[in-house]
Amino acid sequence: MRWNNYEINILKNHYLSRGEDFVSGLVSRSSNAVRIKAFYLGIKRVNREINLSASEGQVLIGSLLGDMYCCIKKGSCKNAHVEEAHCEEQIPYLEWKIGQLKSLEFNKRRTKIGALHARSRVYPALNAYYGMFYEGGKKRINLEILNRLNALGLAVWYMDDGSYHQRNKMSTLYTNGFSYDETLMIKEWFKNRWNLLPKIFSISARSKKYYYPSFGASETRKLVNIIQPYIHQSMRYKIGDTCEKDPKGNGGIRWETDQ
Repeated sequence: MRWNNYEINILKNHYLSRGEDFVSGLVSRSSNAVRIKAFYLGIKRVNREINLSASEGQVLIGSLLGDMYCCIKKGSCKNAHVEEAHCEEQIPYLEWKIGQLKSLEFNKRRTKIGALHARSRVYPALNAYYGMFYEGGKKRINLEILNRLNALGLAVWYMDDGSYHQRNKMSTLYTNGFSYDETLMIKEWFKNRWNLLPKIFSISARSKKYYYPSFGASETRKLVNIIQPYIHQSMRYKIGDTCEKDPKGNGGIRWETDQ
């Protein structure tokens, strides 16, 4: 279907500043169709070189271990972008995460079910993260990635994939997308890097077995002491609603004893 003048003007006015996803929502065409039309009109977005800070790198690595996706679109891009979506209840957390990645520009849109989807522009600097995490289009994990994490990156990973069980005061890191060998490597990494001793559990679904590390009550207390300073307010339920700041002000936490 041919573009009319109204649609072309929208593309010219917003493509460079807001990106293809934003224009797509205004003209009811796919993002790919918007990029193709911009190409034929000679409208080209320049990929800005950026220098990611150390904290931005931690947020990216923690996110890519969790819910974030990194991609290089074949045939249309030579540089990578990142994207992530969260349900309506977790929008404050996603907005916080975007705010931490100050060097990246994001296009944001609401989905039909009220979730927020955020997608960055493409950047040469993100190619390294794509190469780090993906092999043959499949996300992977290795010790090189894990050893890059500090407490901030670990906190982001936990906020994405972690869960706290109020009844037994245990926590779980749902790394269901990784293999058993990868999960075993994660377990050993927690032991060697953080002196944490999770156990590996599994669940079967759709004729496939998924593995994840789970932390007992005492190990959960140790884990939370590490990541608590970086937990966003909207995600504090993931470290237990019996958790309070240490009255001694030493940056730790105080836990209620089991009844």
